[in-house]
This record gives sequence, C-alpha cells and structure tokens, in this order.
Amino acid sequence: MEPSPPDTHDIGEMDAAPNRDENQHMRVLLLRLDKRLVELSQEMGVQENINRVLRQEERELEENLEERENRLTEAHETISSLQRERENLQRQLQAIHEQTETESRKHQNEMSSQPCTANSDTEDKACAHSSNTAPLSSVVSSSTVPDTESSPSPAPLRMASLSVRLVDCRAKLGPNGCLNVAQ
Repeated sequence: MEPSPPDTHDIGEMDAAPNRDENQHMRVLLLRLDKRLVELSQEMGVQENINRVLRQEERELEENLEERENRLTEAHETISSLQRERENLQRQLQAIHEQTETESRKHQNEMSSQPCTANSDTEDKACAHSSNTAPLSSVVSSSTVPDTESSPSPAPLRMASLSVRLVDCRAKLGPNGCLNVAQ
C-alpha cells in the first residue's frame, strides 16, 4: 500500500499549533510587560512626589540657613559696632581722666603759688596750701593701699569718700584771686 499524500488541511493544523503556542506565549509576555509598565509608572509617580517634597524641604532649609546666616552677620556687625563704641568711650574716658589730672595739677600749682589771707576766726580760709591739698587720685590710691607691715594678709580694698562743700565767695575775691578781708 502506498502511503497517501499528506492532507493539506492536516499540515496547516500542524503549522498552526506552534504558531498558536508562540502567540499565546507572546500575549502572556505582553501582559506581563504591560503589568510591569503600570507598576513602574506608579513607582515613578511616587518617586516624583518624594522628589518634589524633598526639593521643597531643601528650599525651606536653604531659606532657613540664609536667614540664620543673615542674623549671624547682623550680630557680628552689632558686636563690632559695640566694640568700636566701647573703645571710643574708653578713649574719651582716658582723655577726661588725663584732663582732670592736668587741671588738678594746674589748680594745685596755682593754689601753692598764691598766698593765703585769713584774718578772722569766723571766716573760712580762702585757699589751702599745697601741703593740705592733694590730687584725688593720690587720696584714693593712698587710702586703698593696705598696710603690709602691720598685717601679713592683704586688706580688702576700700573706696575713699570725699565730701566737698562749695561756697560761692567770688564777691570776696580780689583781682589776684585771693580773699580780701574787710578790716
């Protein structure tokens, strides 16, 4: 018996079976790819939101840092200004102190060179001799220095008190600055 020629219909079915398997396999792969694309797009959306929040936080932190740097710069400027002002005030104080010392010495020299005239017991003395007057700095320094010979431990510093009573006696002064006593 002779083999019968293959049926063309059977050949088409045999060829179609592998194609169906391949198509089914491709459909499954496409479905998986589509599912993966959806997952990736969702993950990208989440990541974009996270990135947007992080950028906003970064901007806020940069603004906060800039504000703090500005306040720090302002504080440094204030400190520098106050230091300059303090130095200026110290110079002014030193100048006033020097001027006071100079005037005190000048006044002491004037008082020691002028003769005193006091003829009455009821009248106050018109001027004092240089042995009776001393500059304020020497009075303060002599009263604050502890006596080391009498006490072995240092004494606490004390401030000297000075009482001054001013009397206007310009009307009684003569042209040379001395008191004219009426006789």
